[in-house]
Amino acid sequence: MFDDKTLERVRGKLRSAELLDLADYWDRLRGDRGMPRREDIDTADLERHAPRLLLVDVWPSPLRFSLRFVGPELEDMVGRRMTGEVLTDETPMFFKPYAACADGVRATREFLSFDFGDGSEPGSFERLLLPLSDDGETVDGILGEAVYTKLTTDPSQLM
Repeated sequence: MFDDKTLERVRGKLRSAELLDLADYWDRLRGDRGMPRREDIDTADLERHAPRLLLVDVWPSPLRFSLRFVGPELEDMVGRRMTGEVLTDETPMFFKPYAACADGVRATREFLSFDFGDGSEPGSFERLLLPLSDDGETVDGILGEAVYTKLTTDPSQLM
């Protein structure tokens, strides 16, 4: 069964208005069920999220994730096409958040700041993953979004 307490904790930590909007949309779709079904999603409702959207198929045995759709903004950030890729436990850094969402039947959120040390502006990454289920119990899909933000310093704040 879906973990509602974790959803509320995750919502309270979200920094991105886009991710909070996605969480609200997902919550409306599920109604009184634990999780919405993939068929409940209307892509027209998610038009503003599409550049950063993730739609993922969950394959349970062995656990793996097929990236059905990765928004173009995310693919541009990574520098390659990711739609169609499969994530397995051979790449734990990418696999673990999806596994936590699917195995834990819960919303997951990641936030990190990064500085590549290459002279480019530092930034932040925030991702929200929300489970989908056709039968209301087994997670068979994930709806998510990732937001990258450049962290710029206002020069007037330096004085």
